[in-house]
Amino acid sequence: MEIANEYQSPRRYDGRRSGQWVASKQTANRSVAKWILSVAMVSCQIFCREPCLAEGGVFVLSTEDETLRQPIASRMELFRPDGKPQVVRHVAGAGRGIVVSESVELTLPDGDYRFRFTRGPEYRIIQGTFSLERTSEDQRTVMLPRMVDMRSEGWISCDLAVPPATNDLRLRMMAEDLHFAAIVDAEVAPKFPAAIPVNLTPYKPQWSVDHLATSHDTNVIFYPAHESTIHRESNAAETSSQTIERMAKDEKIRIAVANPFAWELPVWIASEQIDGIFVLGDWLREDKRVERIVDGRPASSIDFDGALGPGQYAEQIYWNLLEAGLRIAPLAGTGTKKGSASKTPIGYNRVYVHGQKADFEESKVERLGGATEVLEAVWNGCSVVTNGPMLRPTLGGFPPGHVFKSNAGEVMHLGMALELAVRDEVEYLEIIHNGRSFHRARLDEFAEAGGRLPEMIIKESGWVIVRVVTAHKDHYRLAMSAPWYIEFDSKPRISREAVKFFGKWLVDTENRLRQLPPVELQAYVPAVTEARRFWTQRFADATED
Repeated sequence: MEIANEYQSPRRYDGRRSGQWVASKQTANRSVAKWILSVAMVSCQIFCREPCLAEGGVFVLSTEDETLRQPIASRMELFRPDGKPQVVRHVAGAGRGIVVSESVELTLPDGDYRFRFTRGPEYRIIQGTFSLERTSEDQRTVMLPRMVDMRSEGWISCDLAVPPATNDLRLRMMAEDLHFAAIVDAEVAPKFPAAIPVNLTPYKPQWSVDHLATSHDTNVIFYPAHESTIHRESNAAETSSQTIERMAKDEKIRIAVANPFAWELPVWIASEQIDGIFVLGDWLREDKRVERIVDGRPASSIDFDGALGPGQYAEQIYWNLLEAGLRIAPLAGTGTKKGSASKTPIGYNRVYVHGQKADFEESKVERLGGATEVLEAVWNGCSVVTNGPMLRPTLGGFPPGHVFKSNAGEVMHLGMALELAVRDEVEYLEIIHNGRSFHRARLDEFAEAGGRLPEMIIKESGWVIVRVVTAHKDHYRLAMSAPWYIEFDSKPRISREAVKFFGKWLVDTENRLRQLPPVELQAYVPAVTEARRFWTQRFADATED
């Protein structure tokens, strides 16, 4: 038995530590960035050379947290020498690969194999190789190094749209280090394993909500705000706008747009009932490249072509909502399509919400009361959406979602502070203020600047976000904070250009609806008429060009 490029141990292989650069401690009064730059993968090469006495090639792999030296659930992908996935039977699927709860016994044909272990975005990726012969038998533990512990810093990881294929949901959540899952359109409660392995129990808490509903086209999701159950009515003839109007009568329900590209988006926004919109969704997937929008209004700009286009387009739509003076929380999740649950890992697109640690007590595990606290933080925009980088920012000492208030003629001096852990190569970090880049730089430029970010001097109403964009090529991979809002004299910023953006969208939607038979078209008339009034008034109230 030999181990290449690793620390040697009789039974475990430790991932080699990468170098770290840390600027300085975060403060509320100074613009400081604390960077933890982590290697994307740690290679773990294993060679089985000595035959064992047992019949049949058997190799048992298990994973432990490198720091705690305790078993953890993880996700494993196994590949044959030709690069094709190797099927492993009698284990829980995990989108790509399988769930390894405590360990996995691999009884496979003779040959060479390559494995890849992951556990959500907070851990480094470990990959390696092993060989099996007819008489070989071995058992090894792979150590997974954690880059950052978001939970210990008060951040809870959430997938806000998990499709209803939810067998073994609890194990899949544990394998991705996911704390909260919202299951969409589940006809029955999700099935959990009869028992979680006792060695894995330290990795709670976890919550789930399984009585979400969607519009008939699955473009809109309805969430319970408190301990309530949503009454489902299956009516395919009802438009999504009519469903929103009906569901909004219940003050306990929150409403989110799952498909930001939907033709009716400006109509739904005009209802003033939308609490959140997905910025990261099923157009950002690990299992395949999505290069064009097929279920909604295509982007009119050539800037949104190719693999990165859908993600960039969704981000632009969200920025225009903010520029139009609307406060809508950014969301992330697997998606609402049933098939996507079995093809992509749960929690790949996720929201991290921040709250006081007392709000997320372990005593609330398995109770909707705990989930209510998490969801309220989501709707308050105290969050970061991500499918890669681990970003923990503050502005003026406050997490995202905070509203800064001042009076006309005064000046605000606000410093951005953040901590970041990454596995991918980062293309740039950027602070966006009122739809424009306030500051943008590569990580090496931040290092040369000692990790300092320029102070923001603000004299007008608006919003601020910070984002980290990676160099990943298969799709748009980034982390983006929810907005901080700034109000002078309690007046929001409303941009005419942003209102025009949705006004043009509404015109395109009306032209498309006119192709419907008159009987079907009539169902859309009230909501479209109201949308015209809303956007016309919004344009009249605009404060900026």
